[in-house]
Amino acid sequence: MASQQAIAGDTSPARYGAITFLMGLSQLILTTDFSIISVALPSIGHDLKVPPPLLAWVISATALTFAGFLVLGGRLTDLLGHRRCLFAGLLLFASGSLASAFAPSIWLLLPARALQGLGAAFLSPASFSLINTHIPEGPSRHRALGVFGVMQGLSVVIGLVIGGFLTTTFGWRAVFLLNLPFVLLALGMTWYVVPRAQSQAAHALQNLPSVALVTLATAVLLWAISQIGQAEVRAGATALVLALVGYGSFYALESRIAAPLIPRAIFTPMLIMGCVAGLGLLAGVGGIFLLANLYMQTVLKFSAAASGLGMLPYATAVIVAGQAVPLVLARLPLKTTVIAGFLANITGLVIFAFCARLQSYVPALLLGSIIAPVGSLTGYMALIGLATAGIPPSQQGLASAVLFTCQQIGVALGGTVCLSVAAASSSTAGLDVSSFQNGYLAAAALAALGLSALLVPVAKAGRGAVA
Repeated sequence: MASQQAIAGDTSPARYGAITFLMGLSQLILTTDFSIISVALPSIGHDLKVPPPLLAWVISATALTFAGFLVLGGRLTDLLGHRRCLFAGLLLFASGSLASAFAPSIWLLLPARALQGLGAAFLSPASFSLINTHIPEGPSRHRALGVFGVMQGLSVVIGLVIGGFLTTTFGWRAVFLLNLPFVLLALGMTWYVVPRAQSQAAHALQNLPSVALVTLATAVLLWAISQIGQAEVRAGATALVLALVGYGSFYALESRIAAPLIPRAIFTPMLIMGCVAGLGLLAGVGGIFLLANLYMQTVLKFSAAASGLGMLPYATAVIVAGQAVPLVLARLPLKTTVIAGFLANITGLVIFAFCARLQSYVPALLLGSIIAPVGSLTGYMALIGLATAGIPPSQQGLASAVLFTCQQIGVALGGTVCLSVAAASSSTAGLDVSSFQNGYLAAAALAALGLSALLVPVAKAGRGAVA
């Protein structure tokens, strides 16, 4: 205990480095899972005989529980401390990974994936908020954000390249075991680096009905989007109304609780802007991963391993951007960096769409795989700083969770919308070039909607608030 207290009070570069390493390792665990599922998804669909709209739920099931419980995870991080929530998140995520690896059908795989999402809902806000609560503003925090960006790219390499190799060599079940060594290392780091905190769990127990409502409403919303994408307009419209009723009930319930799950005071104009813009940006990113891997394996006839290698330029661009963005943030206003990143991401998505008909890797994927990720990561990192500016450390876990909730809903919506649009425009033989063009354009439209929501608040914000 004494050694932990010494670590907690240490403000040396070594202390900041240990916190940064744990944050980066946690993000590596989370983002590797997303990229590795993207490359394994076609094999899962073929092996378990899953149609494309239902196949998207292999990702959406995780995103749903992730999005639905993120706010609770963030609140518990602030109430219970980072240490407890990191342990809970890592253990739940590992349990879900093991259950996914041995799931005999899609109907057992989806609950296992949901369990992974529940673990991620505790792990993500607890790990990321370590930056704002344990590392001071300035170069040390910029370096931590740089590590965060690099981990996004490294996770793509691990997920797509190693995941593609595992899928081709051992089958898709092997990919769910890849994260387990990283989880064990993160558990050890949490024990050594993160101090204990006083528990205030009783304050969060009354929020469980709110968590159930927002999770159910999000699930119904995704089902509505999926149904509308398949031209089932009546069913989709009915589900959409039910989702809106669910969100309205959530708001009404929160208004009557003395200590609500999400205090209204946390919704600064910049956080609201970040939530809406992040939803659109991450929807486009989700579309890229699904469509690019399906395009390579469906149109170009690549194996899972080859399609993983085909995404290496994407991963390399993310790693380079992760190193460059902290330097940009130190020199340019955040609002300029965010808008430039969004525009570059949309440009990359449009390139994907118009070059898909060429049916060759270099023109159809390479250029977009360089431009789009540089834009998305630049916009994403700057948007996080913009959205959480001015929020006190005692609410950073909850603020991060609110922001990540909207982003994860964006990932789920992006996957569902893009696959539904692609499937709706496919031929009787299955997904074709036209299907992928329409899917990419849908991803670009979602990112553009995020940008449109971003422009007005950022333009009105004072320079000092966003510099």
